[in-house]
Amino acid sequence: MKLRVRAMLPGDEPAPRPAGWKIVAAGIVVATLWATVTMLIEAREPPGYIRNALEEHGGTYAYPTDEVIVGLSVLYTEAILILALVRARSAFPLWARCAVLGITALPCSIVALGGTAVCGVLGFYQFGAGCWLLAVAASLAIIGLVKYVQLRRRSGY
Repeated sequence: MKLRVRAMLPGDEPAPRPAGWKIVAAGIVVATLWATVTMLIEAREPPGYIRNALEEHGGTYAYPTDEVIVGLSVLYTEAILILALVRARSAFPLWARCAVLGITALPCSIVALGGTAVCGVLGFYQFGAGCWLLAVAASLAIIGLVKYVQLRRRSGY
């Protein structure tokens, strides 16, 4: 009879979480909360361009419940996906993950500006989140470069 042990061997530990993931997460959470509040406020009252069109045609404004539900679900899905990718244990550096996510989010913000007020809030959220991710990526890359130069100087190169 063989006894099998299903435990991790030394050296099989997963990679640690990246050092600055909480900073990235804090910015994304703040942007998500801002977008949620803004979306709910703008859905309650029509924005300027919709209000002008309604006044010209004598119509009434109906609360866009379906658009708000879809908009919030898209908003929270994006935020959860970004947080999961930033928090993941991986050998891929955090600054590179932030740069890829930020570059991906910026073109999507232009596409989201084509619809109603709910889509406008999503566009501004994606633009803000993309800029935040790119700023964090740049600062983490600079910090890593400074640490690398200091290490090389200490080692005598």
